[in-house]
Amino acid sequence: MKLSKTMKKFMAVVCTFALVVSSLAVNNFVKADDGSWAFTSTSYQTNAEKTQYNITVNYSAYQGAEPDGYYYSIYVDEEADGNIGIASNGWDWGKAQGRHGFDTVYKTKEGEAFKPGETHKIIVVAYEKNEDESFTRLDSIETEITLPAELPTLSQEEQEKKEMEDACVSDANLAKGTTGFVSWNEDPAPALVDGNLGSGTGNSSVKGENDFVGVNLGEVKTIGSIITKFESACPAEFVVYVAGADGVYGDTPVATNIATGANPIVKTTFAAVEAQYVKVVQTVPSELSTMYGMNAFELAVFAGEKTPENPETTPAEVETTTPAEVETTTPAEVETTTPAEVETTTLAEVETTTPAEVETTTPAEVDTTTPAVVETTTEAPKTTTAAPKVTTKKALGKTTVKSASKKKAATKVKLTFKKVKGAKKYQVQISKTKKFKKVLVKKTVRKVSVTIKSKKIKNQKKLYVRIRAVGAKKWSKAKKIKIKK
Repeated sequence: MKLSKTMKKFMAVVCTFALVVSSLAVNNFVKADDGSWAFTSTSYQTNAEKTQYNITVNYSAYQGAEPDGYYYSIYVDEEADGNIGIASNGWDWGKAQGRHGFDTVYKTKEGEAFKPGETHKIIVVAYEKNEDESFTRLDSIETEITLPAELPTLSQEEQEKKEMEDACVSDANLAKGTTGFVSWNEDPAPALVDGNLGSGTGNSSVKGENDFVGVNLGEVKTIGSIITKFESACPAEFVVYVAGADGVYGDTPVATNIATGANPIVKTTFAAVEAQYVKVVQTVPSELSTMYGMNAFELAVFAGEKTPENPETTPAEVETTTPAEVETTTPAEVETTTPAEVETTTLAEVETTTPAEVETTTPAEVDTTTPAVVETTTEAPKTTTAAPKVTTKKALGKTTVKSASKKKAATKVKLTFKKVKGAKKYQVQISKTKKFKKVLVKKTVRKVSVTIKSKKIKNQKKLYVRIRAVGAKKWSKAKKIKIKK
């Protein structure tokens, strides 16, 4: 069938339109007409160790593309064509499509860390991907940023954290490279003792009390402290048990401690003991460990040194030295002297004899025998009673809840309580009953004025709170929380 000229023209227009539509479908994005493309913010921040600055830039999409259909690459100081195909921050190019909004750069174009006081140009380039998999440069934006002249110093808490992390990866860590184990898996847990603070055991499937992580040191060693790096799903409270070569743990833990915050690292110190196995047992789960199960990144063990102050060594020294001196000195002096000598040196003889006799008796014997025995037998007991007093620890006192209030529909309660001398952390419990038969909320805090959050206390008509210092035996008196409308 022959087509008329008019029909041929119509078909040509339709085919042309179809080609345009198919081309747009392949690109799968629409370009805006306003031409807006710019940085929205530029900032700098230090790394966690505060050893260098990193630079973060935020920028809008090129041409306001919607949906995202362009590719972006970020450069420092100058644009380099050789980097086309490598996305920002070392991402694979295929993952960079439409990834706009922010980028963080950590090094200069020479691969060096940013230094304080330096000024750098940051360039972001937009590309369009062609059908042959090549890229066409479309446009670029650039900004300039000057870094502060000095790096900030670590706070005391940050410095302590850094020292603990450095200790975990050092050769002083007796557990590094040994055998780790966990309660929720029969297989060894090498990530727990590999000296890598970024690798962990994986979350427990039990999600409750008595979950534990541990280490077999391979042989009995004298230890005095451990450092545990937890994931945020950490125990609120835990205890430490040790065992000898037989693997039999005692009924009493050598230490108790707590963990709070995101990825906490905790040091636990105890009196030096001989041990081959160390086990950290969760006694009170946190909110996250209850939801996901406990997870630990590293368990490090460190040497301890037994000293004479330890109870295991002090009594032995007292028993083997003091009695021996008393028994061998005094009886020998009395038995070997003659009756005549005894009569001339006693106080009774001195009082009843004539002055002449007093002067002519042997003062040398009085001075050199009796005082010597008295001095050596009375001083020794004084040294035996001092050692036990050094090891006595004063128990932490009882706190008092000053105020506690919340709105009925709120999920948080404001608390203030009295500070306990010597206490670093406090345990908080909230219950619907005054006798705390069922505890709704368990939290561990550092400050004496805090806000506790939990969905469990929302719309409760009656609530009570009690608090005690970590390490104290007695709780505060239960305080009724004031419920506001």
